[in-house]
Amino acid sequence: AGDFTTGVARGDLAAGQGKPIYLRFKVTDQPEATGDVFSNTVTVRANEPDSSTGNDTQTEPTTTRQRIDLHVTKDRSQSAVGLNEPLTWTVRVENRGPGSSLRTDLTDTLPAGVEIIGAVNWARTLPSGGGSCTVSGLVISCALGRLDRDGVATVTVHARFTSALGGGSRINTATVDNDPAKTGGLDIPGRSNTATSEVTLNLASLRGAVFEDRLRTGANGGTQQTGGSEPGIGGVTLTLTGTDEFGNPVTATTTSLSDGSYSFTGLPPSGPAGYTVTQTQPSGYINSPVAPPAAGAQAPSAGGTHSRGGDDGNSSYSGIVLLETTAATQYNFPEVRRPALGGFVYIDADLSGKREAGGADQPISGAAVRLINGA
Repeated sequence: AGDFTTGVARGDLAAGQGKPIYLRFKVTDQPEATGDVFSNTVTVRANEPDSSTGNDTQTEPTTTRQRIDLHVTKDRSQSAVGLNEPLTWTVRVENRGPGSSLRTDLTDTLPAGVEIIGAVNWARTLPSGGGSCTVSGLVISCALGRLDRDGVATVTVHARFTSALGGGSRINTATVDNDPAKTGGLDIPGRSNTATSEVTLNLASLRGAVFEDRLRTGANGGTQQTGGSEPGIGGVTLTLTGTDEFGNPVTATTTSLSDGSYSFTGLPPSGPAGYTVTQTQPSGYINSPVAPPAAGAQAPSAGGTHSRGGDDGNSSYSGIVLLETTAATQYNFPEVRRPALGGFVYIDADLSGKREAGGADQPISGAAVRLINGA
């Protein structure tokens, strides 16, 4: 505290005229944790009589806060993971001082498709302590409390990606609140309050086709020929089952498109036993008598064993082992259209040996027709 007088003879001021006078000061002592208030009182005097002295004095309070430096870092246990693979994010909040942050709040926003595994906890030094965070959807909120100079609070998040949503890189962002009304200090320089962590989500896939195996001579059997000679079969149900690398059961169902193609995308890596893909036998078809190739360029790219399922049963591939980034292809199901024979039973009135149009040859209903193996 102290007084300062501008001195005399500051010049004449005409009616309505003003003159700015600046006072600069700095605080050399560390403020209290709740801040210090400095009041500056100014009084003006004149040589002439003042008709209104009620506005000759003005006081301006200035609050000084402690200086703090909150710093956030965020790291992950793996830079790339597969679907359902556990990973850990670690958020570290440090106060580099020199003052204390009276209330330290952290918000961590997780990327879409993430599931938190277990509780989210935090531990703190200076002063020592710990607690838990609240979770709302993909947002984690942690009230870390007082954080003194050189104090560190560490938040640990155990999670996994449970939905693909296209794969690729995912960003996790954590931010510490540096509002002086909460922290009791001014965060200087204040450029390290947000940290991000990037994780690449790797996804496996499996594709194939259901088709009419019309050309079965030589090496053509069980392999779809090009040029439209062996069209695809749409609307066929295919189911993928098994256990992933992390012990989670996996079940997915899809339907073949009009061209016979089908796909399972966004898959986690399989366990050592691999996945099984089962085709629900389409109506009007039987399984081709020729199995798909088990070796060579036309064989399934990730291996596995084909099971025909007899003429009318559901055929399948089993033991398909997929890694995190495997894109398996050529899991094809060859079918043969079930043959059909039809005709008319009628009275050949004109003995022409052919059914005449116009109603002359009357149909015979209720006749029994048998198909006999000519051999």
